[in-house]
Amino acid sequence: MKVLLDGRNVSRTGIGSYTRMLIYGLLSKNVTLRVMGDPKEINEFYQNLNVVSVSNSIYSLKEQIHTLLAELKNQDVDIVHYTNYNKSLVSKLPYVVTIHDLIQFKFNYGSKLKREIAKFVLENSVVNARSVICVSNSTKKDLLAMFPYIDDRKIHVVYNPAYNPTLKVNKYIDVKGKYGIPSYILCVGNRKPHKNLDVVVKSFNVLAEEFKNLFLVIVAKRFEIKDKLDIEIEKSKYKDRILVLDGVIYEELVSFYKYAEVTILPSLYEGFGLVPFESVSFGTLAIVSDIPIMRELFFEEDEIFFNPNDFLDLAQKVRILLLDPNKRSILLDKLKRYIEIYSFERFIEDTINVYRWCLI
Repeated sequence: MKVLLDGRNVSRTGIGSYTRMLIYGLLSKNVTLRVMGDPKEINEFYQNLNVVSVSNSIYSLKEQIHTLLAELKNQDVDIVHYTNYNKSLVSKLPYVVTIHDLIQFKFNYGSKLKREIAKFVLENSVVNARSVICVSNSTKKDLLAMFPYIDDRKIHVVYNPAYNPTLKVNKYIDVKGKYGIPSYILCVGNRKPHKNLDVVVKSFNVLAEEFKNLFLVIVAKRFEIKDKLDIEIEKSKYKDRILVLDGVIYEELVSFYKYAEVTILPSLYEGFGLVPFESVSFGTLAIVSDIPIMRELFFEEDEIFFNPNDFLDLAQKVRILLLDPNKRSILLDKLKRYIEIYSFERFIEDTINVYRWCLI
């Protein structure tokens, strides 16, 4: 099978991680792989790939021209896989497109004009695709709610893997010593409103009075000069015990996971949500928002959920876990089985099966 894979996002987080895992997995299978994108960026991760040079200027006129030209120059491939919906409005080859989430539409991110353009491109991509991959049933449901006339038989749910084999840990860092934090609870993500980080600060204000040595660590990319999280932290009388980092190297991130008491995912919406799996894989229990995608992924674990709109509920859940290490250990062991359920091998095999379905 000959596959042309969209690698324009290879150096980014999120979709970039998804792309790198696909390349890694497909190379281990009986797939002849070509990757479109910036050769220099792709070669930083993988050498000796067959790279089709394409501009990584996404959502642009250049993107429209270059992705179409890439298809025209590779007419001998069986299938093209676009790892996001931004592509040429015209395709000359059968293609699969992956939809990760519909956050920008649900939370009105960007201007109304940008959202309308994005919706038009999204609609074109999914309507004309031979097949659509959604990373969860929650995303599939959202997509069909937006475009109910799409044939749902061509929409396939392929769960992201809970573990990323392309990431290797060379060493752990003593983050407690480095930052002077004897004990901490952790949040990882970005600072967009749907990540709901301010509710964690409110919960921490409740916990900090009882747990005198407890800190809150937030590792999250900033998008605004001053946002809701800044305002909430400024109001906190425990702000000297709140550590906020914009970005850290991978070894430091996994060390934060490893040494935390509990990791918290307070999101109001996710397409999949890797944070709890990452935390569990490094030996720390994660508790998560009671939202559809988390119920879908952790389908038998009622005790890890909290109301993302109720900071007191979150504070109570964390308090119970801080006071009972044995309970944390039992719940952690329960969550480890989900890493096996959402395995990397299954992710690659299911993706290849979608390619095969397209070629029937």
